[in-house]
Amino acid sequence: MSIDSALLELRLVGDIAGSFRVARYQRGYRWGSLEVERLLNDIWESKGEPYSLQPVVVKRDSETTWELVDGQQRLTTLFLIFVFMRREGLQKRGRALFHNLRYTTGKRGLP
Repeated sequence: MSIDSALLELRLVGDIAGSFRVARYQRGYRWGSLEVERLLNDIWESKGEPYSLQPVVVKRDSETTWELVDGQQRLTTLFLIFVFMRREGLQKRGRALFHNLRYTTGKRGLP
């Protein structure tokens, strides 16, 4: 695959893995309780069937990291949900979080 080609892959929420970097040009996290509740209701209504998010757009940042181009609100929310689940004992302790997020700052010169 060339460097300019794109790949569209279906991934289930539980299959999201890796390190994601949110670039400084992205807006900050803006979801409130209404958006989070809608996401949770949508997942709940899947009734245990595999659940897929709306498209999440990434581009390779390095060998181990992806730049998150679109989908930051959804992945951040899922990350926070998984952190809560782990803290409350609702997720197996031995299992790693499904992904991690790193946010770049608005200060110049910092990654």
